[in-house]
Amino acid sequence: MVLGCFVVGGVLLAKGYQFPSSNHALEIPTILALLDPALYVRDFFVQEMLQFTPRTYYFHGIALLAGTGLGITGTYALTYVVAVGTMLAGLYALARHVAPSRIVGLIFIFWTLTVSVGLIGHGSLRPSMLSSSLHPGVIAMSLSTWGLVFSIRRSWVKAYALFGAACLLQFLVGVLPALLVGPLLVFDVWRRRRWARGLTAAGLLALGALLVYLPMVLQGTTATGLFTSREFVEIYGHWRHPHHMVPSAWPRATWMHLVLFYAGGVLCVLRSRTLTTALRAGLLTVIGLTSVGLLANYLFVEVWPSALIVKLQFARMTPFAVLAVLLGVAALFYEQWRAGRYALCTLLLVVPVSHLPGLLLGAYAVLLPYLERIAPRLWTPRRRFLVLGLAVLLYRWPLFDPPVYWIQAFLNGPLVLGVLLTPLLVQRWVARQWRTITVAGLTLSIAGGLVIALSGVLPAQTDRLVQEHLTIRGVWQDDAAPLARRFANRSPKDALVLVPTDVQHFRLLSRRAVVVDFKAFPFTEGGIAEWVERMRTVQACADRPPACLLAVARRYDADYILTRRERPLPESVVVDREGTWALWKVSATPRATP
Repeated sequence: MVLGCFVVGGVLLAKGYQFPSSNHALEIPTILALLDPALYVRDFFVQEMLQFTPRTYYFHGIALLAGTGLGITGTYALTYVVAVGTMLAGLYALARHVAPSRIVGLIFIFWTLTVSVGLIGHGSLRPSMLSSSLHPGVIAMSLSTWGLVFSIRRSWVKAYALFGAACLLQFLVGVLPALLVGPLLVFDVWRRRRWARGLTAAGLLALGALLVYLPMVLQGTTATGLFTSREFVEIYGHWRHPHHMVPSAWPRATWMHLVLFYAGGVLCVLRSRTLTTALRAGLLTVIGLTSVGLLANYLFVEVWPSALIVKLQFARMTPFAVLAVLLGVAALFYEQWRAGRYALCTLLLVVPVSHLPGLLLGAYAVLLPYLERIAPRLWTPRRRFLVLGLAVLLYRWPLFDPPVYWIQAFLNGPLVLGVLLTPLLVQRWVARQWRTITVAGLTLSIAGGLVIALSGVLPAQTDRLVQEHLTIRGVWQDDAAPLARRFANRSPKDALVLVPTDVQHFRLLSRRAVVVDFKAFPFTEGGIAEWVERMRTVQACADRPPACLLAVARRYDADYILTRRERPLPESVVVDREGTWALWKVSATPRATP
Protein backbone atom coordinates (compact mmCIF):
# COMPACT_ATOMS: atom_id res chain seq x y z
CA MET A 1 0.00 0.00 0.00
CA VAL A 2 2.80 2.40 0.94
CA LEU A 3 4.69 1.50 -2.24
CA GLY A 4 1.58 2.16 -4.30
CA CYS A 5 1.09 5.58 -2.68
CA PHE A 6 4.71 6.45 -3.35
CA VAL A 7 4.51 5.47 -7.02
CA VAL A 8 1.20 7.29 -7.63
CA GLY A 9 2.39 10.39 -5.76
CA GLY A 10 5.71 10.39 -7.60
CA VAL A 11 4.00 10.05 -10.97
CA LEU A 12 1.68 12.95 -10.13
CA LEU A 13 4.62 15.10 -9.07
CA ALA A 14 6.51 14.26 -12.26
CA LYS A 15 3.66 14.35 -14.78
CA GLY A 16 1.79 17.27 -13.19
CA TYR A 17 -1.80 18.01 -12.24
CA GLN A 18 -3.95 20.91 -13.41
CA PHE A 19 -7.22 22.07 -11.93
CA PRO A 20 -9.27 23.62 -13.29
CA SER A 21 -8.09 22.96 -16.85
CA SER A 22 -9.56 24.13 -20.14
CA ASN A 23 -11.85 21.06 -20.33
CA HIS A 24 -13.16 21.81 -16.86
CA ALA A 25 -14.62 25.05 -18.21
CA LEU A 26 -17.14 22.76 -19.94
CA GLU A 27 -17.72 20.23 -17.17
CA ILE A 28 -17.85 22.16 -13.91
CA PRO A 29 -20.68 24.62 -14.77
CA THR A 30 -23.06 21.70 -15.30
CA ILE A 31 -21.95 20.14 -12.01
CA LEU A 32 -22.41 23.48 -10.25
CA ALA A 33 -25.91 23.70 -11.70
CA LEU A 34 -26.69 20.27 -10.27
CA LEU A 35 -25.48 21.42 -6.85
CA ASP A 36 -27.19 24.83 -7.05
CA PRO A 37 -30.14 24.93 -9.51
CA ALA A 38 -30.21 28.75 -9.26
CA LEU A 39 -26.97 28.93 -11.28
CA TYR A 40 -26.87 29.07 -15.09
CA VAL A 41 -30.65 29.11 -15.50
CA ARG A 42 -30.24 31.29 -18.64
CA ASP A 43 -27.23 29.46 -20.09
CA PHE A 44 -28.41 27.43 -23.06
CA PHE A 45 -25.29 25.19 -23.07
CA VAL A 46 -25.61 24.21 -19.41
CA GLN A 47 -29.34 23.64 -19.77
CA GLU A 48 -28.72 21.34 -22.75
CA MET A 49 -26.06 19.42 -20.76
CA LEU A 50 -28.51 19.00 -17.87
CA GLN A 51 -30.58 16.82 -20.18
CA PHE A 52 -29.47 13.22 -20.60
CA THR A 53 -26.16 13.13 -22.49
CA PRO A 54 -23.15 10.77 -22.61
CA ARG A 55 -21.72 12.77 -19.67
CA THR A 56 -24.75 12.46 -17.40
CA TYR A 57 -23.41 9.63 -15.22
CA TYR A 58 -20.08 11.41 -14.82
CA PHE A 59 -21.69 14.74 -13.90
CA HIS A 60 -24.00 13.19 -11.33
CA GLY A 61 -21.20 11.07 -9.84
CA ILE A 62 -18.95 14.11 -9.34
CA ALA A 63 -21.85 16.15 -7.98
CA LEU A 64 -22.74 13.37 -5.53
CA LEU A 65 -19.20 13.20 -4.14
CA ALA A 66 -18.83 16.99 -4.07
CA GLY A 67 -22.06 17.24 -2.09
CA THR A 68 -20.65 15.05 0.70
CA GLY A 69 -18.31 17.84 1.80
CA LEU A 70 -15.33 17.15 -0.44
CA GLY A 71 -16.19 20.08 -2.68
CA ILE A 72 -15.46 20.10 -6.38
CA THR A 73 -11.71 20.67 -5.96
CA GLY A 74 -11.34 17.80 -3.49
CA THR A 75 -13.60 15.49 -5.51
CA TYR A 76 -11.64 16.07 -8.70
CA ALA A 77 -8.30 15.52 -6.94
CA LEU A 78 -9.40 12.35 -5.12
CA THR A 79 -11.04 10.88 -8.22
CA TYR A 80 -7.96 11.63 -10.30
CA VAL A 81 -5.61 9.95 -7.81
CA VAL A 82 -7.81 6.84 -7.65
CA ALA A 83 -8.15 6.68 -11.45
CA VAL A 84 -4.40 7.08 -12.00
CA GLY A 85 -3.61 4.44 -9.38
CA THR A 86 -6.11 2.05 -10.97
CA MET A 87 -4.66 2.64 -14.43
CA LEU A 88 -1.05 2.14 -13.27
CA ALA A 89 -1.98 -1.10 -11.53
CA GLY A 90 -3.74 -2.25 -14.71
CA LEU A 91 -0.73 -1.45 -16.88
CA TYR A 92 1.53 -3.36 -14.49
CA ALA A 93 -0.79 -6.39 -14.58
CA LEU A 94 -0.96 -6.18 -18.36
CA ALA A 95 2.83 -6.27 -18.71
CA ARG A 96 3.29 -9.00 -16.11
CA HIS A 97 1.07 -11.29 -18.17
CA VAL A 98 3.38 -10.80 -21.16
CA ALA A 99 6.64 -10.86 -19.20
CA PRO A 100 6.72 -12.28 -15.63
CA SER A 101 9.22 -9.72 -14.41
CA ARG A 102 8.67 -6.77 -12.09
CA ILE A 103 11.22 -4.58 -13.82
CA VAL A 104 9.55 -5.16 -17.18
CA GLY A 105 6.18 -4.25 -15.69
CA LEU A 106 7.54 -0.99 -14.31
CA ILE A 107 9.36 -0.12 -17.54
CA PHE A 108 6.16 -0.80 -19.48
CA ILE A 109 4.41 1.79 -17.28
CA PHE A 110 7.26 4.21 -17.99
CA TRP A 111 6.87 3.74 -21.74
CA THR A 112 3.10 4.15 -21.56
CA LEU A 113 3.33 7.39 -19.60
CA THR A 114 6.14 8.86 -21.69
CA VAL A 115 5.59 7.77 -25.30
CA SER A 116 4.15 10.48 -27.55
CA VAL A 117 3.99 8.77 -30.95
CA GLY A 118 1.39 6.39 -32.31
CA LEU A 119 -1.34 8.64 -30.87
CA ILE A 120 -3.29 10.80 -33.26
CA GLY A 121 -6.39 12.97 -33.15
CA HIS A 122 -5.60 14.35 -29.69
CA GLY A 123 -5.01 17.98 -30.66
CA SER A 124 -1.41 18.02 -29.43
CA LEU A 125 1.97 17.64 -31.09
CA ARG A 126 3.14 15.63 -28.07
CA PRO A 127 0.07 13.79 -26.79
CA SER A 128 0.24 11.61 -23.70
CA MET A 129 -1.59 8.48 -22.61
CA LEU A 130 -2.16 10.11 -19.22
CA SER A 131 -3.84 13.51 -19.03
CA SER A 132 -2.64 15.91 -16.34
CA SER A 133 -6.23 16.73 -15.41
CA LEU A 134 -9.32 14.70 -14.62
CA HIS A 135 -11.93 14.15 -17.30
CA PRO A 136 -14.29 11.24 -18.03
CA GLY A 137 -11.75 9.61 -20.35
CA VAL A 138 -9.21 9.23 -17.51
CA ILE A 139 -11.64 7.19 -15.40
CA ALA A 140 -12.91 5.23 -18.41
CA MET A 141 -9.34 4.44 -19.49
CA SER A 142 -8.53 3.06 -16.05
CA LEU A 143 -11.52 0.70 -16.36
CA SER A 144 -10.72 -0.28 -19.95
CA THR A 145 -7.10 -1.01 -19.02
CA TRP A 146 -8.33 -3.65 -16.62
CA GLY A 147 -10.74 -4.78 -19.32
CA LEU A 148 -7.69 -5.49 -21.48
CA VAL A 149 -6.04 -7.35 -18.59
CA PHE A 150 -9.03 -9.67 -18.26
CA SER A 151 -9.19 -10.02 -22.05
CA ILE A 152 -5.63 -11.38 -22.09
CA ARG A 153 -6.63 -13.73 -19.26
CA ARG A 154 -9.68 -14.75 -21.33
CA SER A 155 -12.03 -13.72 -18.52
CA TRP A 156 -14.40 -12.25 -21.06
CA VAL A 157 -17.36 -11.58 -18.78
CA LYS A 158 -15.21 -9.46 -16.43
CA ALA A 159 -13.52 -7.75 -19.36
CA TYR A 160 -16.72 -6.73 -21.13
CA ALA A 161 -18.37 -5.74 -17.84
CA LEU A 162 -15.53 -3.24 -17.40
CA PHE A 163 -15.83 -2.05 -21.00
CA GLY A 164 -19.55 -1.58 -20.43
CA ALA A 165 -18.89 0.39 -17.24
CA ALA A 166 -16.40 2.57 -19.13
CA CYS A 167 -19.16 3.37 -21.66
CA LEU A 168 -21.10 5.12 -18.89
CA LEU A 169 -18.27 7.61 -18.43
CA GLN A 170 -16.71 7.99 -21.89
CA PHE A 171 -18.68 6.02 -24.44
CA LEU A 172 -15.93 5.53 -27.00
CA VAL A 173 -13.26 4.52 -24.47
CA GLY A 174 -15.53 1.60 -23.57
CA VAL A 175 -16.83 0.61 -26.99
CA LEU A 176 -13.65 0.89 -29.08
CA PRO A 177 -11.37 -1.43 -27.06
CA ALA A 178 -14.24 -3.92 -26.88
CA LEU A 179 -14.43 -3.84 -30.69
CA LEU A 180 -10.65 -4.22 -30.98
CA VAL A 181 -10.55 -7.40 -28.88
CA GLY A 182 -13.91 -8.59 -30.24
CA PRO A 183 -12.37 -10.97 -32.82
CA LEU A 184 -10.37 -12.60 -30.02
CA LEU A 185 -13.55 -13.06 -27.99
CA VAL A 186 -15.33 -14.66 -30.95
CA PHE A 187 -12.42 -16.98 -31.73
CA ASP A 188 -12.00 -18.05 -28.09
CA VAL A 189 -15.72 -18.67 -27.60
CA TRP A 190 -15.92 -20.67 -30.82
CA ARG A 191 -12.81 -22.72 -30.03
CA ARG A 192 -13.81 -23.50 -26.43
CA ARG A 193 -17.55 -23.77 -27.21
CA ARG A 194 -18.47 -21.43 -24.34
CA TRP A 195 -21.37 -19.72 -26.05
CA ALA A 196 -23.08 -18.62 -22.84
CA ARG A 197 -20.02 -16.72 -21.65
CA GLY A 198 -19.62 -15.05 -25.02
CA LEU A 199 -23.25 -13.95 -25.09
CA THR A 200 -23.07 -12.75 -21.48
CA ALA A 201 -19.95 -10.70 -22.24
CA ALA A 202 -21.52 -9.14 -25.32
CA GLY A 203 -24.71 -8.47 -23.36
CA LEU A 204 -22.83 -6.59 -20.64
CA LEU A 205 -21.20 -4.34 -23.24
CA ALA A 206 -24.56 -3.80 -24.93
CA LEU A 207 -26.11 -2.94 -21.58
CA GLY A 208 -23.50 -0.25 -20.92
CA ALA A 209 -23.96 1.18 -24.40
CA LEU A 210 -27.76 1.14 -24.20
CA LEU A 211 -27.74 2.87 -20.81
CA VAL A 212 -26.15 5.80 -22.62
CA TYR A 213 -27.79 5.71 -26.04
CA LEU A 214 -31.37 4.62 -25.31
CA PRO A 215 -32.27 7.48 -22.89
CA MET A 216 -31.04 9.99 -25.46
CA VAL A 217 -33.23 8.43 -28.16
CA LEU A 218 -36.28 8.34 -25.87
CA GLN A 219 -35.62 11.93 -24.82
CA GLY A 220 -35.38 13.00 -28.46
CA THR A 221 -31.89 14.51 -28.24
CA THR A 222 -30.19 12.25 -30.81
CA ALA A 223 -31.14 10.64 -34.13
CA THR A 224 -33.55 13.52 -34.71
CA GLY A 225 -32.84 14.06 -38.39
CA LEU A 226 -31.99 17.74 -37.89
CA PHE A 227 -28.80 17.37 -39.96
CA THR A 228 -27.79 15.40 -43.00
CA SER A 229 -24.59 13.35 -42.68
CA ARG A 230 -22.63 15.92 -44.66
CA GLU A 231 -23.94 18.82 -42.54
CA PHE A 232 -23.17 17.01 -39.30
CA VAL A 233 -19.63 16.10 -40.38
CA GLU A 234 -19.03 19.68 -41.48
CA ILE A 235 -20.22 21.13 -38.15
CA TYR A 236 -19.07 18.46 -35.68
CA GLY A 237 -15.87 17.47 -37.44
CA HIS A 238 -14.50 20.21 -39.69
CA TRP A 239 -15.71 23.23 -37.72
CA ARG A 240 -15.68 22.21 -34.05
CA HIS A 241 -13.37 19.16 -33.70
CA PRO A 242 -10.92 18.98 -36.64
CA HIS A 243 -8.09 18.12 -34.20
CA HIS A 244 -10.01 14.98 -33.17
CA MET A 245 -11.74 13.86 -36.34
CA VAL A 246 -10.33 15.30 -39.58
CA PRO A 247 -7.25 13.40 -40.85
CA SER A 248 -6.15 16.20 -43.18
CA ALA A 249 -5.91 18.51 -40.13
CA TRP A 250 -3.35 16.26 -38.44
CA PRO A 251 0.33 17.10 -39.10
CA ARG A 252 2.15 14.97 -41.68
CA ALA A 253 4.99 14.39 -39.24
CA THR A 254 2.50 12.84 -36.80
CA TRP A 255 1.24 10.52 -39.52
CA MET A 256 4.79 9.52 -40.44
CA HIS A 257 5.74 8.71 -36.85
CA LEU A 258 2.50 6.74 -36.39
CA VAL A 259 3.05 4.56 -39.46
CA LEU A 260 6.69 3.90 -38.57
CA PHE A 261 5.82 3.18 -34.93
CA TYR A 262 3.12 0.68 -35.83
CA ALA A 263 5.36 -0.97 -38.43
CA GLY A 264 8.24 -1.19 -35.96
CA GLY A 265 5.84 -2.57 -33.36
CA VAL A 266 4.63 -5.28 -35.74
CA LEU A 267 8.25 -6.33 -36.39
CA CYS A 268 8.90 -6.48 -32.64
CA VAL A 269 5.80 -8.61 -32.05
CA LEU A 270 6.84 -10.98 -34.85
CA ARG A 271 10.44 -11.15 -33.60
CA SER A 272 9.53 -12.07 -30.00
CA ARG A 273 10.14 -15.69 -29.01
CA THR A 274 8.21 -15.70 -25.71
CA LEU A 275 4.83 -14.44 -26.88
CA THR A 276 2.25 -17.18 -27.20
CA THR A 277 0.59 -17.66 -30.58
CA ALA A 278 -2.73 -16.37 -29.24
CA LEU A 279 -1.19 -13.30 -27.65
CA ARG A 280 0.86 -12.50 -30.75
CA ALA A 281 -2.29 -12.77 -32.86
CA GLY A 282 -4.16 -10.54 -30.41
CA LEU A 283 -1.55 -7.78 -30.49
CA LEU A 284 -1.38 -7.86 -34.28
CA THR A 285 -5.19 -7.80 -34.45
CA VAL A 286 -5.38 -4.65 -32.32
CA ILE A 287 -2.73 -2.87 -34.41
CA GLY A 288 -4.34 -4.01 -37.66
CA LEU A 289 -7.89 -3.03 -36.71
CA THR A 290 -6.68 0.37 -35.53
CA SER A 291 -5.04 0.91 -38.92
CA VAL A 292 -8.27 -0.11 -40.66
CA GLY A 293 -10.19 2.25 -38.40
CA LEU A 294 -7.94 5.17 -39.32
CA LEU A 295 -8.45 4.40 -43.00
CA ALA A 296 -12.23 4.26 -42.49
CA ASN A 297 -12.02 7.55 -40.60
CA TYR A 298 -10.34 9.18 -43.59
CA LEU A 299 -12.76 7.74 -46.14
CA PHE A 300 -15.96 8.53 -44.22
CA VAL A 301 -14.94 11.97 -43.01
CA GLU A 302 -12.98 13.38 -45.94
CA VAL A 303 -14.42 11.50 -48.94
CA TRP A 304 -17.91 10.16 -48.15
CA PRO A 305 -19.08 12.01 -45.02
CA SER A 306 -20.83 9.78 -42.51
CA ALA A 307 -22.30 11.09 -39.25
CA LEU A 308 -21.93 7.65 -37.63
CA ILE A 309 -18.21 7.37 -38.40
CA VAL A 310 -17.43 10.90 -37.26
CA LYS A 311 -19.20 10.17 -33.96
CA LEU A 312 -17.20 6.96 -33.47
CA GLN A 313 -13.89 8.88 -33.77
CA PHE A 314 -11.76 5.88 -34.73
CA ALA A 315 -8.63 7.88 -33.91
CA ARG A 316 -9.44 7.08 -30.26
CA MET A 317 -8.36 3.50 -31.02
CA THR A 318 -4.74 4.61 -31.22
CA PRO A 319 -3.97 4.45 -27.45
CA PHE A 320 -4.84 0.76 -27.50
CA ALA A 321 -2.67 0.17 -30.57
CA VAL A 322 0.18 1.89 -28.73
CA LEU A 323 -0.33 -0.46 -25.79
CA ALA A 324 -0.17 -3.43 -28.19
CA VAL A 325 3.10 -2.15 -29.68
CA LEU A 326 4.63 -1.56 -26.25
CA LEU A 327 3.61 -5.04 -25.08
CA GLY A 328 5.53 -6.47 -28.03
CA VAL A 329 8.53 -4.33 -27.10
CA ALA A 330 8.18 -5.45 -23.47
CA ALA A 331 8.37 -9.08 -24.58
CA LEU A 332 11.63 -8.36 -26.43
CA PHE A 333 13.00 -6.47 -23.42
CA TYR A 334 12.18 -9.42 -21.15
CA GLU A 335 13.96 -11.87 -23.45
CA GLN A 336 17.13 -9.76 -23.47
CA TRP A 337 16.97 -9.14 -19.71
CA ARG A 338 16.57 -12.84 -18.96
CA ALA A 339 19.53 -13.62 -21.24
CA GLY A 340 21.70 -11.04 -19.48
CA ARG A 341 22.13 -8.81 -22.55
CA TYR A 342 21.99 -5.60 -20.55
CA ALA A 343 23.45 -3.46 -23.33
CA LEU A 344 20.48 -4.28 -25.57
CA CYS A 345 18.09 -3.71 -22.67
CA THR A 346 19.59 -0.29 -22.00
CA LEU A 347 19.17 0.79 -25.61
CA LEU A 348 15.68 -0.70 -25.95
CA LEU A 349 14.63 1.12 -22.78
CA VAL A 350 15.07 4.47 -24.53
CA VAL A 351 14.02 3.60 -28.10
CA PRO A 352 10.22 4.04 -27.60
CA VAL A 353 10.79 7.50 -26.09
CA SER A 354 13.41 8.66 -28.58
CA HIS A 355 13.01 11.17 -31.42
CA LEU A 356 12.56 8.37 -34.02
CA PRO A 357 10.99 5.49 -32.09
CA GLY A 358 9.32 3.76 -35.03
CA LEU A 359 12.42 3.75 -37.19
CA LEU A 360 14.63 2.58 -34.32
CA LEU A 361 12.17 -0.13 -33.27
CA GLY A 362 12.12 -1.50 -36.80
CA ALA A 363 15.92 -1.40 -37.04
CA TYR A 364 16.23 -3.08 -33.63
CA ALA A 365 13.89 -5.92 -34.64
CA VAL A 366 15.59 -6.46 -38.01
CA LEU A 367 19.13 -6.34 -36.60
CA LEU A 368 18.34 -8.30 -33.43
CA PRO A 369 20.22 -11.51 -34.39
CA TYR A 370 23.37 -9.50 -35.08
CA LEU A 371 22.93 -7.38 -31.94
CA GLU A 372 22.58 -10.51 -29.82
CA ARG A 373 25.89 -11.80 -31.13
CA ILE A 374 27.81 -8.64 -30.27
CA ALA A 375 25.93 -7.88 -27.04
CA PRO A 376 28.56 -9.42 -24.70
CA ARG A 377 31.24 -7.17 -26.21
CA LEU A 378 29.07 -4.06 -25.62
CA TRP A 379 28.78 -4.54 -21.84
CA THR A 380 32.42 -4.67 -20.86
CA PRO A 381 33.48 -2.37 -17.96
CA ARG A 382 34.76 0.24 -20.41
CA ARG A 383 32.08 0.07 -23.07
CA ARG A 384 29.03 0.01 -20.83
CA PHE A 385 29.52 3.73 -20.12
CA LEU A 386 29.43 4.38 -23.86
CA VAL A 387 26.16 2.42 -24.07
CA LEU A 388 24.69 4.39 -21.17
CA GLY A 389 25.81 7.66 -22.79
CA LEU A 390 24.22 6.64 -26.09
CA ALA A 391 20.97 5.82 -24.27
CA VAL A 392 20.95 9.28 -22.67
CA LEU A 393 21.53 10.92 -26.06
CA LEU A 394 18.76 8.88 -27.69
CA TYR A 395 16.13 10.19 -25.27
CA ARG A 396 13.70 12.75 -26.64
CA TRP A 397 15.44 15.88 -25.34
CA PRO A 398 14.07 19.21 -26.71
CA LEU A 399 17.34 20.12 -28.39
CA PHE A 400 16.48 23.62 -29.63
CA ASP A 401 13.83 24.65 -27.10
CA PRO A 402 14.08 26.98 -24.06
CA PRO A 403 15.28 25.57 -20.71
CA VAL A 404 11.74 25.15 -19.36
CA TYR A 405 11.14 22.42 -21.96
CA TRP A 406 14.28 20.62 -20.81
CA ILE A 407 12.87 20.62 -17.30
CA GLN A 408 9.60 19.17 -18.58
CA ALA A 409 11.48 16.51 -20.56
CA PHE A 410 13.38 15.53 -17.41
CA LEU A 411 10.22 15.39 -15.31
CA ASN A 412 8.27 13.35 -17.87
CA GLY A 413 11.11 10.92 -18.61
CA PRO A 414 14.03 10.28 -16.25
CA LEU A 415 12.16 11.35 -13.12
CA VAL A 416 9.16 9.13 -13.92
CA LEU A 417 11.52 6.21 -14.54
CA GLY A 418 13.35 6.90 -11.29
CA VAL A 419 10.10 6.97 -9.31
CA LEU A 420 8.92 3.70 -10.85
CA LEU A 421 12.21 1.88 -10.23
CA THR A 422 12.67 3.16 -6.67
CA PRO A 423 10.77 0.22 -5.06
CA LEU A 424 13.11 -2.25 -6.77
CA LEU A 425 16.18 -0.26 -5.76
CA VAL A 426 14.98 -0.10 -2.16
CA GLN A 427 14.39 -3.84 -2.12
CA ARG A 428 17.87 -4.50 -3.50
CA TRP A 429 19.96 -2.02 -1.51
CA VAL A 430 18.08 -1.42 1.75
CA ALA A 431 18.06 -3.93 4.58
CA ARG A 432 14.71 -5.62 5.16
CA GLN A 433 14.07 -4.00 8.56
CA TRP A 434 14.53 -0.53 7.07
CA ARG A 435 12.51 -0.91 3.86
CA THR A 436 9.13 0.14 5.20
CA ILE A 437 10.58 3.17 6.97
CA THR A 438 12.54 4.15 3.85
CA VAL A 439 9.54 3.92 1.54
CA ALA A 440 7.32 5.73 4.07
CA GLY A 441 9.88 8.53 4.29
CA LEU A 442 10.07 8.82 0.52
CA THR A 443 6.25 8.86 0.31
CA LEU A 444 6.05 11.65 2.89
CA SER A 445 8.67 13.59 0.90
CA ILE A 446 6.55 13.26 -2.24
CA ALA A 447 3.45 14.35 -0.34
CA GLY A 448 5.32 17.32 1.10
CA GLY A 449 6.52 18.32 -2.35
CA LEU A 450 2.95 18.21 -3.68
CA VAL A 451 1.64 20.31 -0.78
CA ILE A 452 4.38 22.94 -1.21
CA ALA A 453 3.88 23.10 -4.98
CA LEU A 454 0.11 23.49 -4.70
CA SER A 455 0.00 25.86 -1.74
CA GLY A 456 1.52 28.88 -3.49
CA VAL A 457 4.14 29.58 -0.80
CA LEU A 458 7.07 29.54 -3.24
CA PRO A 459 8.69 32.77 -4.51
CA ALA A 460 6.65 34.46 -7.22
CA GLN A 461 8.84 33.56 -10.20
CA THR A 462 9.30 29.97 -9.07
CA ASP A 463 5.60 29.69 -8.30
CA ARG A 464 4.68 30.78 -11.84
CA LEU A 465 6.85 28.00 -13.27
CA VAL A 466 5.43 25.44 -10.86
CA GLN A 467 1.84 26.50 -11.62
CA GLU A 468 2.34 25.56 -15.26
CA HIS A 469 2.99 22.01 -14.06
CA LEU A 470 1.05 21.63 -10.81
CA THR A 471 -1.91 23.83 -9.94
CA ILE A 472 -5.29 23.87 -8.25
CA ARG A 473 -5.73 27.57 -9.02
CA GLY A 474 -6.54 27.32 -12.72
CA VAL A 475 -4.57 27.50 -15.94
CA TRP A 476 -5.87 30.89 -17.06
CA GLN A 477 -3.53 33.85 -16.61
CA ASP A 478 -5.16 36.43 -18.92
CA ASP A 479 -6.74 39.68 -17.75
CA ALA A 480 -10.28 38.36 -18.25
CA ALA A 481 -9.81 35.77 -15.46
CA PRO A 482 -9.67 38.16 -12.47
CA LEU A 483 -12.46 40.24 -14.02
CA ALA A 484 -14.64 37.10 -14.20
CA ARG A 485 -13.88 36.20 -10.58
CA ARG A 486 -14.88 39.68 -9.37
CA PHE A 487 -18.05 39.53 -11.46
CA ALA A 488 -19.10 36.38 -9.57
CA ASN A 489 -19.41 38.50 -6.39
CA ARG A 490 -20.94 41.60 -7.95
CA SER A 491 -23.76 40.25 -10.11
CA PRO A 492 -27.03 38.36 -9.62
CA LYS A 493 -26.98 34.60 -10.16
CA ASP A 494 -29.25 34.85 -13.20
CA ALA A 495 -27.06 37.36 -15.07
CA LEU A 496 -26.38 36.61 -18.74
CA VAL A 497 -23.18 37.84 -20.43
CA LEU A 498 -22.32 38.20 -24.11
CA VAL A 499 -18.62 37.30 -24.45
CA PRO A 500 -16.28 36.96 -27.45
CA THR A 501 -16.59 33.41 -28.75
CA ASP A 502 -12.92 32.66 -28.05
CA VAL A 503 -13.27 33.44 -24.33
CA GLN A 504 -13.94 29.98 -22.96
CA HIS A 505 -13.44 30.32 -19.20
CA PHE A 506 -15.72 33.24 -18.29
CA ARG A 507 -18.70 30.94 -17.62
CA LEU A 508 -16.76 28.89 -15.07
CA LEU A 509 -14.82 31.64 -13.30
CA SER A 510 -17.77 34.03 -13.03
CA ARG A 511 -20.36 31.33 -12.20
CA ARG A 512 -22.64 33.17 -14.61
CA ALA A 513 -24.39 32.30 -17.86
CA VAL A 514 -22.93 33.31 -21.22
CA VAL A 515 -24.63 33.55 -24.58
CA VAL A 516 -22.23 31.25 -26.45
CA ASP A 517 -18.55 30.39 -26.81
CA PHE A 518 -16.68 28.18 -29.26
CA LYS A 519 -15.62 25.44 -26.85
CA ALA A 520 -19.00 24.89 -25.19
CA PHE A 521 -20.43 22.49 -27.79
CA PRO A 522 -23.60 20.65 -26.64
CA PHE A 523 -24.12 16.89 -26.99
CA THR A 524 -27.76 17.16 -28.06
CA GLU A 525 -28.69 17.70 -31.68
CA GLY A 526 -31.08 20.51 -30.82
CA GLY A 527 -28.33 22.12 -28.78
CA ILE A 528 -25.90 21.80 -31.69
CA ALA A 529 -28.35 23.59 -33.98
CA GLU A 530 -28.75 26.38 -31.41
CA TRP A 531 -24.95 26.59 -30.96
CA VAL A 532 -24.46 27.01 -34.72
CA GLU A 533 -27.09 29.77 -34.90
CA ARG A 534 -25.63 31.66 -31.93
CA MET A 535 -22.03 31.31 -33.11
CA ARG A 536 -22.88 32.70 -36.54
CA THR A 537 -24.86 35.57 -35.04
CA VAL A 538 -22.10 36.62 -32.63
CA GLN A 539 -19.26 36.15 -35.11
CA ALA A 540 -21.11 38.27 -37.66
CA CYS A 541 -20.37 41.27 -35.43
CA ALA A 542 -16.60 40.81 -35.59
CA ASP A 543 -16.03 43.57 -38.16
CA ARG A 544 -19.16 45.62 -37.61
CA PRO A 545 -19.82 48.72 -35.47
CA PRO A 546 -20.24 48.35 -31.69
CA ALA A 547 -23.98 48.79 -32.08
CA CYS A 548 -24.08 45.29 -33.57
CA LEU A 549 -22.93 43.79 -30.25
CA LEU A 550 -25.64 45.71 -28.45
CA ALA A 551 -28.25 44.37 -30.86
CA VAL A 552 -27.02 40.78 -30.34
CA ALA A 553 -27.08 41.23 -26.58
CA ARG A 554 -30.68 42.39 -26.72
CA ARG A 555 -31.63 39.58 -29.06
CA TYR A 556 -30.59 37.04 -26.41
CA ASP A 557 -31.64 39.21 -23.42
CA ALA A 558 -28.03 39.51 -22.23
CA ASP A 559 -27.49 41.86 -19.29
CA TYR A 560 -23.75 42.43 -19.81
CA ILE A 561 -21.21 42.52 -22.64
CA LEU A 562 -17.54 41.60 -22.29
CA THR A 563 -15.39 43.23 -24.95
CA ARG A 564 -11.79 44.02 -25.80
CA ARG A 565 -12.86 47.09 -27.74
CA GLU A 566 -11.91 50.46 -26.33
CA ARG A 567 -14.65 52.20 -28.28
CA PRO A 568 -17.71 52.83 -26.11
CA LEU A 569 -20.82 50.74 -26.58
CA PRO A 570 -24.02 52.71 -27.06
CA GLU A 571 -26.64 52.59 -24.31
CA SER A 572 -24.20 50.76 -22.01
CA VAL A 573 -22.00 51.64 -19.06
CA VAL A 574 -18.68 50.14 -17.94
CA VAL A 575 -18.99 48.29 -14.63
CA ASP A 576 -15.48 46.80 -14.47
CA ARG A 577 -12.14 46.83 -16.30
CA GLU A 578 -9.03 44.69 -16.30
CA GLY A 579 -6.18 45.31 -18.72
CA THR A 580 -7.63 45.60 -22.21
CA TRP A 581 -10.96 44.10 -21.14
CA ALA A 582 -14.13 45.99 -20.26
CA LEU A 583 -17.42 44.68 -18.90
CA TRP A 584 -20.47 46.71 -19.92
CA LYS A 585 -23.91 46.80 -18.36
CA VAL A 586 -26.60 46.94 -21.02
CA SER A 587 -29.41 49.39 -20.37
CA ALA A 588 -32.88 47.95 -19.98
CA THR A 589 -34.48 48.73 -23.34
CA PRO A 590 -36.61 46.70 -25.72
CA ARG A 591 -34.95 43.87 -27.61
CA ALA A 592 -33.65 44.35 -31.14
CA THR A 593 -32.76 41.96 -33.89
CA PRO A 594 -29.29 42.39 -35.49
